[in-house]
Amino acid sequence: MAEIESSHSRVGWQLSPTLRRFPSLSASLIPAIANRPPIEHIAIMQVSIIFDAAFRSYAAGAVWIVDTAENRRWFDKQVDLDARSAVFNLEGGMVGREAILRSIWNVQEHYTDWSQIFVIGVPTNIELSDDLRDEGKVIATKQGFALARV
Repeated sequence: MAEIESSHSRVGWQLSPTLRRFPSLSASLIPAIANRPPIEHIAIMQVSIIFDAAFRSYAAGAVWIVDTAENRRWFDKQVDLDARSAVFNLEGGMVGREAILRSIWNVQEHYTDWSQIFVIGVPTNIELSDDLRDEGKVIATKQGFALARV
C-alpha cells in the first residue's frame, strides 16, 4: 500500500508545476472534472409478451406469458426473470387484435421505462402498425413482432 501511495504522491508532485503554470485549469476545469458524477449507462428495457400456448424457448428479463398449464410449468422453472414478470390470462380467451393491444398497453403501464417490447406467438396477419404508431415503430420478427420506442 505504501508503494501505491508514494507513486500517487509522485504523480501529484509532477502535475503540480503544470497546474501552477495554468491557473485557469486548476481553478475552473479540475474541480468540475473532480466533482462530475459518474457517466450513466443507457439502460435498455426489453419486455417479452408471449402468446404461445406451449412456449419452450429461452426468455429472460421481463416476461409476460399467457396462462396455460405448460406455460405455468415453464414460468415456475425460470430463474432469470424480472421480479415483475407474470403469467396472464387472455382477455376474451383468444389471441386477437384487441388482446394483443391490451397486453402491450398493460406492459407499458408496468414498465414505464420500456425500450422494446417483443410480442411472440401471434398471427403474422394481424396488422397493428396504425394502432401502435404513437407508441413506437413496429418491426416484424420470425416469432411475431417487436415494438421499439422512438
